[in-house]
Amino acid sequence: MGSAQVTPAPMPDKVRLGTAAVTDAPYALLITRPEPGASDFAALCQAQFGADLTVVICPLQRIEYRYLVDVPDAPGGVIFTSANGVRAACESWPHAFGQAFCVGARTAELAAAAGFDAHSAMGDVEDLAAMLIARAPAARLLHLRGAETVGDLAVRLRASGLTCDEIIAYDQLECSPTDEARAALKGDASVLCPVFSPRSARLLLPLLSGARVDVRTVAISPAVSDALGGADAVAETPDVKAVLDAMAGYLGH
Repeated sequence: MGSAQVTPAPMPDKVRLGTAAVTDAPYALLITRPEPGASDFAALCQAQFGADLTVVICPLQRIEYRYLVDVPDAPGGVIFTSANGVRAACESWPHAFGQAFCVGARTAELAAAAGFDAHSAMGDVEDLAAMLIARAPAARLLHLRGAETVGDLAVRLRASGLTCDEIIAYDQLECSPTDEARAALKGDASVLCPVFSPRSARLLLPLLSGARVDVRTVAISPAVSDALGGADAVAETPDVKAVLDAMAGYLGH
């Protein structure tokens, strides 16, 4: 999914990053999360904020799924810390099995649609760890994660007495910024960037360093805000709905 062509305009004297004030300039939306999440989120934004919202999709990571050939036999529960883990499972397993313990509502929805008995921690990795430790399932757990991850979830669960294996189910490969994204950051509209992971934040910062327009960032969590060096807004809860709510302060809905 692309966007309307952005016409470069005279550069302002200063690019403002990490400040709280909202400008009167219209915002273009720069989405840097991997596909298919980027296009899904763009559709949600245009549904909520209007079809005329300018959206530039520039994934800074590409998800490459691994074929899961070394899966331990019949885990008692599968742990998903992202939707990509669910998609990786669907790539390799013709039929879902057993319980799925998921970080948030969207991941749980995908897991349920794939056939898992899905349970959501309704939060972040910390909430998921707390839920699993509180429930203390006796069955062996399996965490399907990306090559790049935070939190050492399986290690923490084992330290709490749970039996938990982990498998790298997908890789997050870095992508170069698109010409369209670079043009938007030197165009005639302010730019709003929702950011969904610490790694996305780290990949985004070099791109923003070349901006010549006012840029605002909305982080899904405090950890993402920290990786950005301080976001302009942080979602109240680490989920897509809360990110949209935080964006509303800039997009006027």
